[in-house]
Amino acid sequence: MKSSSSRRARGGTVRVVFVTSHPVQYSAPLFRALAARDDVRFEAIFRCLDGAESYHDSGFGELVQWDTPLLEGYEWTCCGIPRAGWRQQLKAFRGIARELRGRDCDAVVVSGYRSAESISAIATAIIKRWDWYFVADSIQLGARGWPVVFRWLPRLGLRLATRGAAGVFCMSSRSAAFYDSIGAKRTLARVATVDPSVFFPSPAARSDATELRVLAVARMLDWKRLDLLIRATSGLDNIVLRLVGAGPERARLEELAAGNPRIKFVGMRNQRELREDYLWADVLAISSDHEPFGMVAVEAAFCGTPVAVDETAGSADDIVLRAGAGWLVTDVAKW
Repeated sequence: MKSSSSRRARGGTVRVVFVTSHPVQYSAPLFRALAARDDVRFEAIFRCLDGAESYHDSGFGELVQWDTPLLEGYEWTCCGIPRAGWRQQLKAFRGIARELRGRDCDAVVVSGYRSAESISAIATAIIKRWDWYFVADSIQLGARGWPVVFRWLPRLGLRLATRGAAGVFCMSSRSAAFYDSIGAKRTLARVATVDPSVFFPSPAARSDATELRVLAVARMLDWKRLDLLIRATSGLDNIVLRLVGAGPERARLEELAAGNPRIKFVGMRNQRELREDYLWADVLAISSDHEPFGMVAVEAAFCGTPVAVDETAGSADDIVLRAGAGWLVTDVAKW
């Protein structure tokens, strides 16, 4: 970060503003840690309070409200602008710009680079000549679901954002290597953390059950490939599978698993409920055909549960190869 006169006037304290769409359970512990530092004045600006308040999550397909504190321990402001609806995007752009204009910052950090709130924060930072950074977990150039002819648009946008930012904060070392390869001025790889008061090992020994207890925690979407785990379980009599989550694929998956008593669907779990699932399991399986990171791998590791991760996941290098907390699955047949 550049040494601005405003920072010197504050006796060396760096003023950091984080702009994002809504409170996220994985960001709150980091926000509290930043706010606790003597050399940082930290504030978050949210577009809305989805997550801290009940909202409809399209991935889960149901109402969600996280049961862990998302707004405690740091300064925050909310613009109160819904995320859904194209008419709300201009409101979000103006709202974030208005909030930032009244502040004296050393650095602005944005979550992603394509949303209305991120674009507004980046534009304001450039005009006011502040450093700006973005947080990302991408591990490749891609735009799943877009027509081929339009895929160059997000790819070009990602390259421009990467080269224009003062730096990119990455969720994994694999992500940092990717952003280095497309021209980032600086990358910082830091595996996102979880709240250790929520996820922690049990002092009690695990039971010596004869079957292998496999857990999957995911939104039930096609690219999560939960059907692979169901088929694998169906072909073996010494595996029990617990599927935690909800989403548009649930009905199809339940039909695929019909009649198998060793496969159980338990629905969506909140954060504090999930620990019991991780402690029950012998292994957490992440079978997605792509996964920018996979935060459930960190939750499981905090609980002492090893993971089996598809090699395409961003967490594969840090959680499995470096920390030795599980196994890589290198092709579909090996599930």
